[in-house]
Amino acid sequence: MYKQFLFFTILITCFLSCNNKSGSTAGSTVYEVESLLSVAEQQVDKDIMIQGMVTHVCKHSGKRCFIAAENGEESIRIEAGGEITAFDKNLIGSSIKVKGTLKENRLSKEYIDNMEKDAQEKLDKEEVTSEQCEAELSNVSEMRNWMKEHNKDHYAIYYINGETYEVVD
Repeated sequence: MYKQFLFFTILITCFLSCNNKSGSTAGSTVYEVESLLSVAEQQVDKDIMIQGMVTHVCKHSGKRCFIAAENGEESIRIEAGGEITAFDKNLIGSSIKVKGTLKENRLSKEYIDNMEKDAQEKLDKEEVTSEQCEAELSNVSEMRNWMKEHNKDHYAIYYINGETYEVVD
């Protein structure tokens, strides 16, 4: 009887450890960019899996990349960490699955007001072109609209502290 119990205990332990090595985390959900962003507020500081197409890799250090949603309109930043020392620029155009922790950076209303003020001052001093200034002011406007639509006193920027990734065919 003891041998049967021991056998089943070892079998279950092996089964569970093999499943954990497969990279599943936080259940077996693998988020797409748009589905993660729709529930991001509830997933902050939680381990997640996300999959998307790499659209950019930091060319100087490779310490971060961006993956995009299928619609191409939304993206999320992945920071290298854990087993990831850097992202190779050859990943651009590839689909990757990343395991990591979702993080949030909040921009306050005051911070956004200062962004707008700084952009206008740079334009007045001719440090930037009108196109660059318009792009910055457009971003400020989008942030304010998001805050109003979501009844928030901050603008949330979500990113992932990556631990591992794999290229997906």
